[in-house]
Amino acid sequence: MKTKLFVLGLCAMAAFASCSKDDDNDSPKTTEPKVVITEDFATATKGTATDAGADLWTATDNFPTATLVYQAAGAVKLGTSSKAGSLETKALDLSANTGKVTVKFKVKGWYANAKLTVSMGDETQSVDVVADKSATTLEEKTVTFTKGTATSKIKFETPMVAKSSTDATLVPVRFFIDDIQVIN
Repeated sequence: MKTKLFVLGLCAMAAFASCSKDDDNDSPKTTEPKVVITEDFATATKGTATDAGADLWTATDNFPTATLVYQAAGAVKLGTSSKAGSLETKALDLSANTGKVTVKFKVKGWYANAKLTVSMGDETQSVDVVADKSATTLEEKTVTFTKGTATSKIKFETPMVAKSSTDATLVPVRFFIDDIQVIN
């Protein structure tokens, strides 16, 4: 009888020891954040760092949607003097780490200090950007989102703003952008 109780006790201990919170399918899994995609715009070889010129940047697998995006000597410029520009990633699985997503990039305003819009799903952030009219002195920026899903897309977009304090005509603000990283 003692042997049976001893063996039964060992079995119970082994079964208890094999249980852990990692086996709980209801709790979200967190892992070390990793870079999901990067874009350094190395293919944007035309134009210069101060004048992007008229050469459109060709969309890539990671950024298949590029509207009015121009080459600027290793960076790109979003928008024209009359139309807004945008750049959007493909659908990305950003559901790891409870959907926390960090987007890092370098940016500089074309002619005016303004706000660049960065969005993911229903989350939108406006990033203050200083003007310099040069892609050689870009500022590093970081935005964080909290609702990443298995089909998230990150979008960079130039906003429309009043032409001046006395002219309410809406015009786009243009930006240089480079070295994008999406981390999840």
